[in-house]
Amino acid sequence: MAAQGYIFSRFTLLQAWIWCDGEMFSRILFPTDFSEHAKETLDCIAGFPDVREVILLHVIDTSRPGFAPWGISMMEEEAKRQLQSECTILQSRGVHARAIMRTVSHGPVGEMVIRVAGEENPSMILVGARGKSILRDILLGSVSGYVLRYSPCSVLIMKYRMVEGFRGKTFEKFCPMILSRVLCPTDFSAPAREALGMVSGLCGISEIILLHVVDSGENEEEIAMRKEEALLEMEKDARSLEKKHIPARCLVRIGNPANEIARCAEEEDVSLIGFSSHGRGWLGGFIPGSTAQEVARVASRPVLVIRTPGREKKGPSADLKRSG
Repeated sequence: MAAQGYIFSRFTLLQAWIWCDGEMFSRILFPTDFSEHAKETLDCIAGFPDVREVILLHVIDTSRPGFAPWGISMMEEEAKRQLQSECTILQSRGVHARAIMRTVSHGPVGEMVIRVAGEENPSMILVGARGKSILRDILLGSVSGYVLRYSPCSVLIMKYRMVEGFRGKTFEKFCPMILSRVLCPTDFSAPAREALGMVSGLCGISEIILLHVVDSGENEEEIAMRKEEALLEMEKDARSLEKKHIPARCLVRIGNPANEIARCAEEEDVSLIGFSSHGRGWLGGFIPGSTAQEVARVASRPVLVIRTPGREKKGPSADLKRSG
């Protein structure tokens, strides 16, 4: 079906299911800086489906202003101690874990994360970030932002909200039952349907909400037509999901795609937002200013950015020093 402004892909959800191997969470690379956010993320890992191995990575950045070269041995010893502690926590919960430590003297820390990902070939990189906070731009503009742009595999950004409770400020986690209600934005491109197929192949999916955002139209009549056609197209995918015994709902919104996706995630109280890192419509690629990048930045729910083989993007080279 085609309409003005819309060209729907012939790629079917069934094809995506055939491609998906169902092992997205099997081998996780987790960069840790031992912060409170990292500890909260660590606590979530054992609850992910089908986790077989976790690779903990700590990067010592010697390029920081004020870094004292004579202090590196002390930093390495402390990092080894904390990495071992985190490995022990995971292993006590039945997850095989091992640790890697690296030192970077030039270039961004995120580039070292990508280099290690190339060496270790994980199924996913897991990064922690707060939800709505004044630090979100900083967090997603440094290591997390670099990983999102250049990761050769899927990336899961854990989000947390700081809430005031009886005992003061605490973290509100979204990781319990992270697959209970998943929001899957779609622009009807082949990558978007690949991503939907991969999400639907994960163990523990309770419900999928399909969302399309109409972001253009010359008049109300054209916008109404696009809404109707998008709904009809999503209903095809919903019927395919229901054949796999996955309840599905279809939603159409009008406006800025990134803002509407984030707003819908809040209103529907989803446990995860999952979408492809590439698209041919408004979902776009992971470039500055893209919808995908904005969703990862502004959404307060965990965001799963799915990369499929042949769509990875490699980062620029840099002079990086390996250690440990």
